[in-house]
Amino acid sequence: MKERRPKLLFDGRSGESLTYDDLRRELANEVVFLNPVCRPQSAVEAVRAFVKAVVTGQELVLLDPAQTEAEISAMGFSPKNLSRREEVRGKKLPEDPVAWWDIFSEEENSFKLTLFTSGTTGQPKRAVHSLKSLARMVRRSSTQQSSVWGMGYHPTHIAGIQVLVQALANGNPLVLLHGIDGESSLSLMAKEKITHLAASPSFFRQIPKGSPPSTTVRSLTLGAEPARQEDFSRLRDLFPQARLRNAYASTEAGTLLMGEEEVLTIPPESKELVRIQDGQIFVAASAWRATLKDRVGEDWIPTGDRVEWVDHKPGWFRILGRQEDSISTGGWQVNPHEVEAALREFPGIKDCRVYGRKNSLLGNVVAADIVTSDSSKGVMDSDIRRFLADRLQNHKLPRFIRRVAEVPRTRTGKIRRL
Repeated sequence: MKERRPKLLFDGRSGESLTYDDLRRELANEVVFLNPVCRPQSAVEAVRAFVKAVVTGQELVLLDPAQTEAEISAMGFSPKNLSRREEVRGKKLPEDPVAWWDIFSEEENSFKLTLFTSGTTGQPKRAVHSLKSLARMVRRSSTQQSSVWGMGYHPTHIAGIQVLVQALANGNPLVLLHGIDGESSLSLMAKEKITHLAASPSFFRQIPKGSPPSTTVRSLTLGAEPARQEDFSRLRDLFPQARLRNAYASTEAGTLLMGEEEVLTIPPESKELVRIQDGQIFVAASAWRATLKDRVGEDWIPTGDRVEWVDHKPGWFRILGRQEDSISTGGWQVNPHEVEAALREFPGIKDCRVYGRKNSLLGNVVAADIVTSDSSKGVMDSDIRRFLADRLQNHKLPRFIRRVAEVPRTRTGKIRRL
């Protein structure tokens, strides 16, 4: 019999932890207290609220603690909403957390989770998920029960929730790496013996080049933003024992696509929910958990994510980026992700952002913000452009290069473009 691991969550940044036994004892009480609208002040509080709502079959609104008072008010929540507490009937659970999933996933469960998008294209939209929609890609097996999950996402975001659900389904411990620098993350992976790791490409790019490889991680999944081949090339060196995978998910629909390295395919679980049309990913309206005010009656919802099929693997494709990210310059369309990938190859560039800058003649020109290492302070823009000219067509070269302290990102880690 597998040794039962007591921790459900360990927050590597704060040092706080939450055990399965903590929750089991709390849920065994005759009365359990829940905040239906939860703005958690810690990752532990977020996970506790989620598990309690799932087990008792309640509805939960989970807000990002980084959202401002003005944002929360604009989404329709008042201080009274946030302070409201409800009493619900408790529930006894087995000592072995592996058995928990069978209990609350097979019963008629009225659990609902409301999350909000990051709001990068306007007002944050709410998406309401059932346990079934969150668990669409969950894998359960006896071998999965020995996994130790590391997570580079916050548990109030859809990517973090999906990893949490996977861990819960197998009674696994979960180590939160969100907000920790790259070098410390590697140390924590070794200390906690993490076997499965899920994070964004941006999370891994902060790991210093030349870092010693990790030997405990055997499965690594990228998500939240497009990953490029250079990301996977570096990850193969950092995690030589790991199977490298790629996931596609959204707050509105949950996880829909899985793939190997940078290419994706539509898995059997999503055959009726996803299709590729005119080079873009469409999601079935039945799987879309957000309000569709202007698309009532439509069966398929365009995501705005552009793809291209790969010749060597029929049925597989790579994501090029979002339609609105494309930079139109002098009649050409430039993919900023391609330019960013080339910039990251330049020695001393730690991070970058490529975007369109208005131009009266060309409509837009390509611009770039770069974060450089201390050893690269004297590098000239002309040096960078010469380097890029060997890798990119002329219309893709940044006409403006600006040095910045950091690249602005959304709460989910995606680059915030102008």
